[in-house]
Amino acid sequence: MKTSRFFTTLLATALIGWATVHPTFAANKSKILLPTEQELTADLADVQKMADGDVKTALINELQTSLDLLQLIQTQQKNNEDLHDVLAHADSEIKKNNADLLAFKKQLEQSKSVDYQAQNLEDLQATLSKLNVQQQETQTALSKANTQLAGQSSVSERAQTSLTENLKRTQEINQQLADSNLTKTLRQKNQIELQLIDLKNAYNQDLLKNSDQLTLLYQSRYDLLNARLQLLQQQIVAIQEVI
Repeated sequence: MKTSRFFTTLLATALIGWATVHPTFAANKSKILLPTEQELTADLADVQKMADGDVKTALINELQTSLDLLQLIQTQQKNNEDLHDVLAHADSEIKKNNADLLAFKKQLEQSKSVDYQAQNLEDLQATLSKLNVQQQETQTALSKANTQLAGQSSVSERAQTSLTENLKRTQEINQQLADSNLTKTLRQKNQIELQLIDLKNAYNQDLLKNSDQLTLLYQSRYDLLNARLQLLQQQIVAIQEVI
């Protein structure tokens, strides 16, 4: 026999209330009790069928906020994964960037207009067009690298501020969760927000712990792209002189 939605909700509420008195259980089961996007969407559809009133408005706001928080969780998870990937390859990228930088500097010393005098006009124009595209792409990448590098100067302050704010918000949420009369939708919203805070904290802690390495990485990217841009500009001028 299938359990009705009412008794399922009643059982879940009882378990949540018990977990409030037993923090260890709550910590271990919080993720299991989190609703999915599909479940929240279904609940929202049910609430929208209710008669208009303050209760309906409050439930809609709470459920929509929970859905928005789930989206933020997905975004933060992607940010965390991207940061982990960057850190995992940082050492090898720094070494490669430094090696490529030396190669670009050597080319800068050797590039001259005479290098293109043997080419016909059609080939020179095609090469010039290609170099112009590469110049634009490199300029865009250089601007991004400069922004990343500049951001490192305040990363510690920003991460610490975020961690402090998240701690305060976590304490506020835990106080609300300690209320046995808290509605199901508000409890769900708070639990989802706690998971988002955990992800944000992990991200900021990684930024703090790896700040020096990220600075070296962004500096190597900036130096490499700056040298590449100089080389492209030099090559463009050399071709224009021949044309």
